Amino acid sequence: MQAGINKNNYYNKISISYGIDENNETPKKKIPDDPLKSPWISMLSYSNEVGSALALFPGGKKIEQIMWAPALMYLGADIYDKYARGKNGDYEKPSAMKLIERVFYQIMYGFVLTTAAIRIGQALAGQTLRLSKDKLSSLAQIEVYKHIHKSFEEGMFKEQNTSKLKEDIISKFKYYLDNSIIDLSNEKPISKVKRFFTGTEAPMASAAAGSEKVLAFMSRELDKIIALKAKLEPQNLESLKKDKKFYKKYQKLIKKLGNTQETTRKMLGGFIKGKIMGRTHLKTLGGFVTLATVAVPMNYICEQYFIKKFVHPGLEKANTFVQEFPQSFNINPEVFNIRRFMMADKVHDSIKPVESEKNA
Repeated sequence: MQAGINKNNYYNKISISYGIDENNETPKKKIPDDPLKSPWISMLSYSNEVGSALALFPGGKKIEQIMWAPALMYLGADIYDKYARGKNGDYEKPSAMKLIERVFYQIMYGFVLTTAAIRIGQALAGQTLRLSKDKLSSLAQIEVYKHIHKSFEEGMFKEQNTSKLKEDIISKFKYYLDNSIIDLSNEKPISKVKRFFTGTEAPMASAAAGSEKVLAFMSRELDKIIALKAKLEPQNLESLKKDKKFYKKYQKLIKKLGNTQETTRKMLGGFIKGKIMGRTHLKTLGGFVTLATVAVPMNYICEQYFIKKFVHPGLEKANTFVQEFPQSFNINPEVFNIRRFMMADKVHDSIKPVESEKNA
């Protein structure tokens, strides 16, 4: 590299040129790439949303809890990376302000907005079933089928008196439904927000739809299931071969267990589960489609408006206040330096006069 003096500006300044930039501008340092922005790695941040979408499936609550682990790991790594990068993004000077900004970003985008998008998508998809003759959302129908399946698992379908069986199942659900209607009428806004994000086991969608409509739907569906139960009795299983589509679905089960009561139980349980899963698939698809549609716009709004327009200016004001607070009250800034204050005490104690010097 060659250095030289710019004679034209000799009396004003000395310009040293290294043969890199004629305008004497230092080359910009290359900012390291952000591996956490890789599409494959960043997908970890959506694992909690995937769990949220799968929460409606059997055992989905446990899946939802497990799926939080990758999201939290990504969140921690991303927050620390932005802290270590600092304001210039070159890892030379960590920035506490960048850390706090990223915490706000991850809370708003990673948890609140994306989860809300999935819940809204599920709700919108579920409302499409209200156009059917039953005029109930998919969630209300799922609540009805879940209660029927729970009654099945508890052995209530062993009752041979079909009228009593139907009456018992409906009356038990009506008890939960009436309580949910009362809870819904007294529900506070904060409880509604919590239920929106976390869900509930109570039949709140059925309560919102109205007792009469829901119980009428349950009565019709129980009639169908009870009729199917009679059709699936061991002595009637051979006649199922006429219904090729239905028989093909359970052919392996029939061959494995034979024409037994256990076969009937598994087939009937599978039929009720299928009703739940069909409606769950609809809601899950609606959640994923909504998230895929709004993820990029939400990310832009969160970074360009929420962080830059509100969080960053707020942190700047807080930082200025902390710096100016001692001066506004004529307080020595050293008072806030606890470490130096404690060290001064130690030094003061170490130079106390000895007893002989006191006597002198």
